[in-house]
Amino acid sequence: MEASSIKKTETLKKKLIISFEKLSPELLKLFHETFPTGCEESLKRIPKPNGEYFYAVQLESDDTSYLIKMPVKIDDGFSEEEEKDIFGGEELPGADDITADEDTEEDTGFKDEPVEEEEEE
Repeated sequence: MEASSIKKTETLKKKLIISFEKLSPELLKLFHETFPTGCEESLKRIPKPNGEYFYAVQLESDDTSYLIKMPVKIDDGFSEEEEKDIFGGEELPGADDITADEDTEEDTGFKDEPVEEEEEE
């Protein structure tokens, strides 16, 4: 019975979470060998107990299984400064005159009616 419990402990790996910026040179080399063309396809969203989350990839060494926290920027739109740079900070002429009421079925030619499916023979 002791032999089987020793065998189980030999196969267990340590599990560590580490930030990409804090990887040692050896782990960085292993990372680049494991993901030579990038790790975008391997990114996983990991939830935290407080409801927030982070993105990480799994990296395996001989004795340790690493969860590497990756810096990911989520595109959440333009800031006011970016909008001014792109659009010149000018209002579009007539933009304030457009309302949701103008987009009616007469304008588009589409009606909000259910579509009946034809039966196949």
